[in-house]
Amino acid sequence: MGVKWDTPRSKSRRLAYSTVREKPMKSKTILLLVMLLTISGLFDRSVRAGLDAKIVASRTVSVNVKLVFLGIGESDVDLQYMSWSENLPRTISTQVIIGGKDIGVTSNVKYRFSFAPSSFKERLLAYLGSIAETSTLNNPSFVYYEKPYGRWVQKYMDVGSTQYDANKVEMWLKQNSDGYGGTASDGWTLMFMYLPELPSANYETMKEYWKQDITIKTTDVHPHYYSVAAVDEDLGYSLRYRQFMTAYGNRDRFWFVDLSAGPSFWSWKQTIPLQVALKDQEIKLGSTYGRKWLTEYIADYAWGAVMNFIVPSATYYPSYTACYNFVVNLFDDRTDEERAKVPIEKTVNPSKIKEAFIDLVPYAKTDVQISFKKTEDFPVLRETIRNSAEKLDDAAFQDSINVIDVRPVYYFLQNNLASLISSIKKDEAEVTVPIFAFAFREKSLFSYSYKWDHSKSDPERPALLGISFEDMALVGLNQWYFTRGDEVGQKGKGLGFTQTIVHEAGHMIGLTHTHRYDDLGDFCYSAMGYFTNDYRFGQSDKDFIRRVHTDQLILKATASLQEARLKLESRVESVDLKVSIDSLSDELAMIESECDRLGYTEAVWKAFEAKQKSLNILLQSENLPEATVPLREQIQTLTRLLLVTVICGITTCLFVGFIVARRKYQTEIQRLRGMKVGMPSLTCLGCGTQLESSEDYCPNCGRKRSDFGLGSHHNPR
Repeated sequence: MGVKWDTPRSKSRRLAYSTVREKPMKSKTILLLVMLLTISGLFDRSVRAGLDAKIVASRTVSVNVKLVFLGIGESDVDLQYMSWSENLPRTISTQVIIGGKDIGVTSNVKYRFSFAPSSFKERLLAYLGSIAETSTLNNPSFVYYEKPYGRWVQKYMDVGSTQYDANKVEMWLKQNSDGYGGTASDGWTLMFMYLPELPSANYETMKEYWKQDITIKTTDVHPHYYSVAAVDEDLGYSLRYRQFMTAYGNRDRFWFVDLSAGPSFWSWKQTIPLQVALKDQEIKLGSTYGRKWLTEYIADYAWGAVMNFIVPSATYYPSYTACYNFVVNLFDDRTDEERAKVPIEKTVNPSKIKEAFIDLVPYAKTDVQISFKKTEDFPVLRETIRNSAEKLDDAAFQDSINVIDVRPVYYFLQNNLASLISSIKKDEAEVTVPIFAFAFREKSLFSYSYKWDHSKSDPERPALLGISFEDMALVGLNQWYFTRGDEVGQKGKGLGFTQTIVHEAGHMIGLTHTHRYDDLGDFCYSAMGYFTNDYRFGQSDKDFIRRVHTDQLILKATASLQEARLKLESRVESVDLKVSIDSLSDELAMIESECDRLGYTEAVWKAFEAKQKSLNILLQSENLPEATVPLREQIQTLTRLLLVTVICGITTCLFVGFIVARRKYQTEIQRLRGMKVGMPSLTCLGCGTQLESSEDYCPNCGRKRSDFGLGSHHNPR
């Protein structure tokens, strides 16, 4: 009898082979399905998160700057090279220095260039000659040294110089702007003057000064400067050395720098006169290298001015509010004798503080509350002050002073803030600005110590008059400041708290220093500078705070409208609400145009009204009834339908692939066994009988299949 293929062994092999081939297919299918279902869940959750997320808006604004060159020719600089973003800032994101909160506004700065004709330069030189004042002044830029008490002491030389009233020069340059093409009506104007024709320092005299013995008290250098009068409005002291500026501006959107003026002690390295630098480095104006050198030189000044005045940073996030409440606690820590000599009430003027902030933010209400206290009524605070003080040699005082580590005092005030100020608010209705001022005895001042400068004679540990933290500002003066005039020929004069309080309160609401990016920024009109001792804020401060408040309100309104639009897609249709959204969007565009025209004050009012309208629109959209098939459900249904379709398609493909593979497998086995359909039958070599492919012996003569000369599983050709 013939042997059949499906023996127990062969069947078990086939089943084993089939099992090995089929299990991976099933497991991969299951794994794929699990992955698809997981993706489905993630996608569904991401859709939900996208619908529920808070919309955050941002905006980009254009800022225009005009650079005017006076005494500098077109052949002296390369304007294309100067315009490169590495030389002049082009795209600036408004930064918050402390706190890391993003304002959400990016400024694209656009520059225009203008060269003043020589005729205008001659007019300016004539005007400067008419207001010039020449005198010999104690000048901190030129020093010598004495050793009277066993240690070297720095002294200032009496130097002949020419001064020009900075405010008069700024006003004349603006009033006569037709001579150089006008100031920018849609932005700021920065003027760079080179006037070596004026009485000026030159290379030869500066070189002689640099190489002379440090004990020589004279010099032949005769520089020119721009001057202001800085007088303390509390106690009448006239600040010294304010005649030595090399730049000025910021009463309007205008600032100038005289590259030929100086040197100035306030920023020595940056204000060496250009004519001295050119000769020292052997630079030839107009040459290939000279053009590149001067282009970079001027661009560095312009870069600092743009960052200081035009697109400055914020110290803290400048939150919009309808009311600023400045709460000043003034602690008197002096002796009874000191208090009798200078009554504490004379050292501060609340009206001046209020006037400064009304001028800065005219759209907000300003309140100033000052309460006078004695430290003996707060024994723990007084003990904290005493325990935080130590002696320190200070070069500015040329004596030892008491420095009081501000951090323990700040720690005490922060932990007791609720008992010192009854209510503190920080929202759109009101912002409370806590200020703690201290009148210390003798020469005591606050200092901020760091880990490396606790030594008693460390020159890097400076005393400070004020410091602003995010939750409060601390100010510290002393009896020495209140009676400063007695030592320098201004009998009965001194310096009070008002200007420093205005300055630190300015930081608290977001303003930063005018000299943050370049020391020359201090040569301007602003309470945020150090040099001019102003009690009002400059144009840069006003522009910044008003622009940021407008931006905040616009962004809030924009975000509310975007959220309202999204909600309307899943609500019953409201034509009126869509019209309101479109109308308010047009209104916001008009407010942005108002900002582009620099009308920031009006823009704040309008932006606040727009923000209120947007909130009302959002509320109305939320109160609309849900549509029959809300958007979210539609998205979820479509998502599930898509996934079912994909899963069914993949499953069908896998099934069809399995059938095809199985069929091919069976066909291959048949081929190997000689059972493939259409294979020719064998002929017995003994009797010629046709044998079936499954027969191993000839049914007629009984001859064995293997005797035919072919293997039992070989297909004849």
